[in-house]
Amino acid sequence: MNTEYLFARKILTLGKTIIANRNDNLRNINLTAEQADALIYFVENPGSSIRNLSNYLSITHQTASGIVKRLCEKEALSMTPSTKDGRCSVVHLTDLGNDLITQVKQNGTHTGAKILSGMSADEKEQFEHLLDLALANIVKQKG
Repeated sequence: MNTEYLFARKILTLGKTIIANRNDNLRNINLTAEQADALIYFVENPGSSIRNLSNYLSITHQTASGIVKRLCEKEALSMTPSTKDGRCSVVHLTDLGNDLITQVKQNGTHTGAKILSGMSADEKEQFEHLLDLALANIVKQKG
């Protein structure tokens, strides 16, 4: 088997394992990894729409809409009509959503610590550099 294929499989396995780990850790606050990512997006990008979330996460509008709908049902998000475009709604974090962000960030720290455990400071720096390079390469070839 060629090296490129093996690397791609290992990266895919790492990604799936990270998502599973995040989902396990988020289960106690009744969130999925996708919902947590949406909350983080809306706290970092106030006044954004479902379309903005869709573009940011590279998911369909329908999927983003479903995530936002479930977070609204959980009372973590609310939506109001946009003052700029009446066809669009602006998504806001509620007080509960803001409370959940703290727990979501703790989860991310926990998962990140697991990934980096056993690496020296130099290895962590090199790992970050290589991840950035790999991401840049795949984005460059996608476009």
